[in-house]
Amino acid sequence: MLKENDINFRGLVNDINIGIYVCDLSGKLIYTNHALANILGYERPEDIIGKNLVDYFSPSNKREKSILFNKSLTDIYNSTSITADINKEDGTVAKIEIVSMSFIKSGKLMGVQGDLVATGLRPRFLSKMTANNIQIPDSVFEKNQPSA
Repeated sequence: MLKENDINFRGLVNDINIGIYVCDLSGKLIYTNHALANILGYERPEDIIGKNLVDYFSPSNKREKSILFNKSLTDIYNSTSITADINKEDGTVAKIEIVSMSFIKSGKLMGVQGDLVATGLRPRFLSKMTANNIQIPDSVFEKNQPSA
């Protein structure tokens, strides 16, 4: 049975047209919603799970934007806002805004969580999560742990 937080989280991320993601400490996507997959030109979240978000940055800004994004993977109190060009699966370029913040559990940095939208369309997903006391479910990290 799903916990109330899990139900609230899933309801929030599946009912919006904002790309939502969780990355592990290496920058690998471990959770995305359908909107993020669609923004990047894919049909399903499963098509991008395991890929690194910075790999979608366009060559023209990849180095600079990757440094900014990767900083959020090492700084426990960091919140990052990035505007960048990305290369979609079909080869087109889109201008996007990314907001990411550290995901901390029991005082330990687990990765980053954030949202991604087309430039100029920045709703505040993370502030909605905070205002409604919704947290990323443990199941997001549990199913993505390396095998022993």
